[in-house]
Amino acid sequence: MNQHQLRELIAAVKGGRVSRRTFVRQMVGLGLTATLANQLLANAGLAQMAGSSDYKPNKPVLQVIDPAMKGEPPMTLYELRIYTLYVGKMAELVKLYQEIGFPALQKGGQDKKLVGYFQSDTGTMNQLVHLWKFDDDADRRAHWAGLSANKDFAEGFVPKFRPLVMTQEVKLLQAAPWGPHP
Repeated sequence: MNQHQLRELIAAVKGGRVSRRTFVRQMVGLGLTATLANQLLANAGLAQMAGSSDYKPNKPVLQVIDPAMKGEPPMTLYELRIYTLYVGKMAELVKLYQEIGFPALQKGGQDKKLVGYFQSDTGTMNQLVHLWKFDDDADRRAHWAGLSANKDFAEGFVPKFRPLVMTQEVKLLQAAPWGPHP
C-alpha cells in the first residue's frame, strides 16, 4: 500500500465508509501492529474514545463460573482504564479534572467506586491511569450508565477531555485468590 492509498483509507474511516476495526485489521495484515494502526488514526484526528452506544448485551460480559461457589455472589470486579494523552497535554488534563471532571464525579456520586487516579512517572509517559472497584458486572454497568447520565460530566467535561486523548485502554480484572486487595 502506498501513501496515497493509505490516505484514502484513512479518509474512508473519517467518512464512515470503513470501520476502525476494518482499518486496523487491514494494517495488521500489512505487518503493522494494532497499536501503530490506531496511532495512525489518532494522528489523523480520529482519537478512539468510548462513546454512547445503543448496544445492550443480554448477559454479563464477565461471569465467574466456579462450581465451588454454588450460589455465592460473584467476585469483585476491577476496571483499569489507561488514557494516553498527546504530548504536552497532561497539565491541561490535570486542570480539567480538578476544575470540572472530579467535582462532577463527586456531585453525581460516581466517585464512590473509584480506587484512585494515577499519573505515569516512568515507563510510558503522558498516561492517566484510574482503577475502579465494582461488586460485579451489573454494578459496573450501572455505574457507567449513571456517569453517562451525569450531564455535568458527560456534557461539561467529556467534550473538553476527548481532544486531549490519543488512545484509551480498558481492562476488566478479577483479584487473584491470594494476597491483599484494594
